[in-house]
Amino acid sequence: MKNENKLNGEKQLEVVIDALLRLVKGAKSSESISEYVYNEDGERRLKSCKTTVKVSEPDVESIKILLSLKNEKDFSKMTDAELEEEKNKLIEMFDEIKTNKK
Repeated sequence: MKNENKLNGEKQLEVVIDALLRLVKGAKSSESISEYVYNEDGERRLKSCKTTVKVSEPDVESIKILLSLKNEKDFSKMTDAELEEEKNKLIEMFDEIKTNKK
């Protein structure tokens, strides 16, 4: 039972880190909205389709959380440039980890 809990905990941590990493990197997401109409025969046909792309900027708080997981530095006193450098190191580290898992 303890091994199952450990694996479950490791999996949960992996899911959290993946979510934080997406916030650290920033992301693009798209949303499509389709509008349909029905003709006289009751058949549905596409009237219009609109796709919106949303760009999320990197989240500084997520960077701080990931950095605190990595080590015990006081990130609240770091400059934006130092935080950006640490963020890039973390992204490289997580990309390497993901590559090794595949």
